[in-house]
Amino acid sequence: MKRKILFIVGVVVLLVVIGVLALFLNLSSVVKKGIETMAPKILGVPVTLESFSLSPMSGKIEIDGFIVGNPAGYTDGYAFKLEKMMIEVVPSSLFSDKIHVKKVLIEGADFKFETKFTESNISVIKGNIDKFSKKKEEGAGTETPADKKTAKPKKFIIDEFVMSNNTVGLKANLLGQGVGSDIPLPIIKMENIGKDENGVAIGKVVCKLFDEISTAIIEAVSDVAGGINTNKIEKKLDSVIDDMKKLF
Repeated sequence: MKRKILFIVGVVVLLVVIGVLALFLNLSSVVKKGIETMAPKILGVPVTLESFSLSPMSGKIEIDGFIVGNPAGYTDGYAFKLEKMMIEVVPSSLFSDKIHVKKVLIEGADFKFETKFTESNISVIKGNIDKFSKKKEEGAGTETPADKKTAKPKKFIIDEFVMSNNTVGLKANLLGQGVGSDIPLPIIKMENIGKDENGVAIGKVVCKLFDEISTAIIEAVSDVAGGINTNKIEKKLDSVIDDMKKLF
């Protein structure tokens, strides 16, 4: 009888171990699918990942080919692509309400900056992020006690965020010309994101990061603005004005 009990316990333990291993093996694909589902809601554009790997024991996440599509009305295949991203998380925090990220390293980001009269693809995505964050903040104030019990939003603290070897391509849709695809961006580094607030929601994290990134892009593009044919801009604007005068 004792042997039977030991045998049953052994089988149960083995099944549990197999279940945990299966969960860990499938966790990467589950998280990958979750990111591809959640990210478009935040950014307002399609998002795909070429590959994703997660090691729950070490807390290391590696992402290759994080591709963010363009808003409607923009012609390039994507707004930006992050070639390689490495994220280091405190493993124990993965299962808590507050995820502690030690480091985010992004290597080789390629941005496509398409500009129109009053906006760009980057500004549209930034606007989508702001709307998402604001909507979440407003919704947080209307949660019922039942909502808070069933769905507790994760918060994040990021010790260090670094982007290096990044470039941006500039395209002026109004003029039908580009300035190139290898305008270098400076290294972007941020520290202690969400630390003072004791953790912030994912919407705020993305807002903070994208604010810094979009500022760097605008500054880099402004520095090479002389590469755009200003005579062509003036002629184009004169033509638009003449066409408008004909309407009156």
